[in-house]
Formats: sequence, structure tokens, C-alpha cells
Amino acid sequence: MMEQLRQEAETAAAEKATEDIRKKLEAGDEFTVEYSFDSATELNDFSAAYVATEGGTNGTVGAFTDYFSHDATAGKVTSKRQNSGSGSTGAITSLVLNKYSFTNFHAEVVMDFDGDSSWGWGGLQFRKSLLNAGWRADGCFGFVQMEGHATIWGSSAFDDTNIEQKCSGGFSKNSPFLLTVEVVGRDCSVAVTSVDKQTTYAVKEYTFEKAESVVEGYVALQSVDNSHNFYSLKITNLDADGNAIPLKENKVASEITLSAPAEAPQVGEPIKLDYEVDGD
Repeated sequence: MMEQLRQEAETAAAEKATEDIRKKLEAGDEFTVEYSFDSATELNDFSAAYVATEGGTNGTVGAFTDYFSHDATAGKVTSKRQNSGSGSTGAITSLVLNKYSFTNFHAEVVMDFDGDSSWGWGGLQFRKSLLNAGWRADGCFGFVQMEGHATIWGSSAFDDTNIEQKCSGGFSKNSPFLLTVEVVGRDCSVAVTSVDKQTTYAVKEYTFEKAESVVEGYVALQSVDNSHNFYSLKITNLDADGNAIPLKENKVASEITLSAPAEAPQVGEPIKLDYEVDGD
């Protein structure tokens, strides 16, 4: 009798879980967003930015074509290298996914190196609060170096630390590979594998010490001092326990209201306009 009750309870729980998922899907909730870059429409979800230095917070958010090119036939976006690659960790181009915000997530990026340089780091920046900031000024960067190192490096809120694991034999920077970044709470992992996940080149795991590392922010495909091809991005929103939850979509600003000065200004006189924004 007890066994029958237990089985009935398990069946009821499973049916409820299935029903909850069905209701979420019918309501339009999604857990994962994917970009194959075979359509220009996908790029509407992103902002393109350039930062000259790793610690900069005053970079430029510009036109997509200023910092990236798009090949719909090949299904890829390619970062435009901004300098000669003389050994600086600057010249950072970012393709920021501004449509969604994430605290915890699982992301998969298929990418490779389009060119070569003295540094050449490419990957995924995450938990960034600004669109136009360098990876050492805002957020954390999970990436692969051209030598084949899986690396985690963040700003002061992310322990200001650089940890890496060298890739094993077989890694080729100029052939598509899979970069996987997962962050749940303070735990972070970066893995470099073959696209089919059958070969693992390097895995690095780290637990951030600082509580302020757990924040909501943007994620961005990022290229440092090089040119990288990004073939796809797949990202799943997670809760604090690592379970998939509906994506959090940022509300697009639909209206900006400016307030006129109380008195008409004189010609050439500087004025200040207050404003209110409906949305993010």
C-alpha cells in the first residue's frame, strides 16, 4: 500500500512538473536563446562596442560595421582587428547581447581565430554592467588564448585574478572549436573542446571569493587584439542552483521625455535638459 502511494505521489509530481513547463512555454517563456548568425535580423539583439584599453570604461558603442563584419552565407560574424597587435591587451571589440540580462548561465560559443597576433584573446565576457567597458574594468572574461589556454580573468569584483589551463595536443586556433562558459553563483568554469564535444582540450574551474561577483549583467562575444570568427552563440538562463529558468528580456526604451527649461535661454547659453526613460 505504501509503495503504491509513493508511486502515485511521484507520478503526480512528474505530471505537475510537465504541466508547469507546458504553461511556461505556452506563455512564451524560453530558457535558451541561440544565434547561428545566418541572418542579419539576429544582430538586432546586439550592440557593437570598442574599448582601446583593458581598464577603459569610456569606450565607444558604434555601428556594427565599425567593429564587426557579417557573412550570412557562412553563418558567422568576424571582429575587426583595431591595431597592429604590438603586445598590448587593448583594442577590444565586443558584440554585446543587450536583449537579455543574466546572473547565472550556461553558454556555448563556436569560434576560431581569423588572424594572428602577439596576444589574441577571444571568448565571452559576462556579468558586465556597461556596454562600452574593457574586460578588466567591468565584469569577467572567460576566453581562450591563441596558444590554447582556457582562461578566466576578471576585474576587482572578480578577485582581480588570472587563472588558466593549457590546452592539450590537437587544439588548432584556426579551426572551429567550442568554448563553453558556465557560471552559477560564485562558481565558474571555462572549457575548450572540439565542436562535437568529443575531444576536450582544456578545462578550468574557479570559485570567486568575493560576494560582489554574483551580479546581473550582460554577456558579450569579445575579441582582444585580434580578429576572431564567431559562428554561433547558445546561452541558457539558470537559477542559483543551476536549473534552467525563463530568459530575462530587457525592456526596450519606448519613450524618452525631455523637460524644457523654465525660461527661454539666450542664444549660445548652455542649458540642461532633464529626461525620463520608459524602459531600460
